[in-house]
Amino acid sequence: MDPRYAHLLTELASPEAHTRDDKAFNTLAELIAKETNPTTRTAILEHATCRLATAQASVWEKSFLTLILSCLCESGTHHDHAYTTMRQWYLTEEDTRGYDPEIGWIHAIAHGADYLASLVTHHHLAPNECLETISLRLLGPGGAYTAHEDARLARTALISLAALSQQPNTRPEDINRWLKPIEEKLSTSTEFHPWQHNTAITLNAILQGLPENTPNQHFEAVRESITRITHQIRPYATPLT
Repeated sequence: MDPRYAHLLTELASPEAHTRDDKAFNTLAELIAKETNPTTRTAILEHATCRLATAQASVWEKSFLTLILSCLCESGTHHDHAYTTMRQWYLTEEDTRGYDPEIGWIHAIAHGADYLASLVTHHHLAPNECLETISLRLLGPGGAYTAHEDARLARTALISLAALSQQPNTRPEDINRWLKPIEEKLSTSTEFHPWQHNTAITLNAILQGLPENTPNQHFEAVRESITRITHQIRPYATPLT
């Protein structure tokens, strides 16, 4: 690998925000966008995939490497094993902090959502699988979202819902299938947990983003299901019509 890339990729592990975010990531994003050598891009992808599978790697390194995977995807470089490795980490990550006063931006949930959106947009990931991944992440471990993670997840979900609604033979029940795990877990939950807060604010953001006055049976089916679920989580905050 080019020593420039190797050095910058190493700096993504820095706990200093300026080094990791302002310097290493921004420079890498610019270089990747201009990189014409597919061997170099593949080497970067392999490095990112390897580090995502490394237990000793910090959450901020994995988070920013996920953004690197998104940059690579946007530049035309993708391998399925990169997604499956990222997904395995993403669904089990317990550190869901958005911003830390000492470390700076971590944003694992938001960065993962951005990568998923890139995959769907470039047809590397089926929209129904993306929605399922979002659902499982909402039910996953960690604390309450406080740094607009819900907006990033909602954006990715809306991209996936739009893509799924345009596929031939898609039925309303197909477009709502990703919500089933949420409904099932709600049916057995007796206490309020962070995942319920995260689910409620993310589903509400999706609801707000669905187009109004559009004769689309799929969007209406999603709207009805999300309204029902958010009312179940927050019955006094969500009017059920």
